[in-house]
Amino acid sequence: MTVTACRPARRSWSAICSVPTTSGMSTGRNGATAIDMTVATAGTPSLRISLAQAFDHLQRTGRYPSNAVVLTFDDGYRSVLEHALPVMAVHGFSATAFLVTSLVGMRAAQAKAVHPEFDRDLLTWRQAEAWVRSGCEIGSHTLNHPDLTRLS
Repeated sequence: MTVTACRPARRSWSAICSVPTTSGMSTGRNGATAIDMTVATAGTPSLRISLAQAFDHLQRTGRYPSNAVVLTFDDGYRSVLEHALPVMAVHGFSATAFLVTSLVGMRAAQAKAVHPEFDRDLLTWRQAEAWVRSGCEIGSHTLNHPDLTRLS
């Protein structure tokens, strides 16, 4: 994770962080480091809230909560459940995982055949349910992961 993935919200120490699920998260070895860096970037103590809670607060008050950290994970890799969730639990985080619905449950080889950039196993619907039962959220990351910059 790069610290630049966190951006302050309206001159406070609030941050919305998108934690990349690239090579570091796939192994799980760097998952703790990425989340530790997120906590350090946000300052201490930080308010660990969900994306829905952040947007609810923004809608009610016109700004993000002070000193808040929101974690999001794109693409729905299985590693978020296996490696990130245990680290998040230690640090008191929830997160939102954005799933590509047509790829849910695919093994790495299947997913790579459809989209070359998907090189790891993806969450199954049952694993997505476990993610939600743990207190995390699910969001849609499109049906089939098109390059949105090329669509009109």
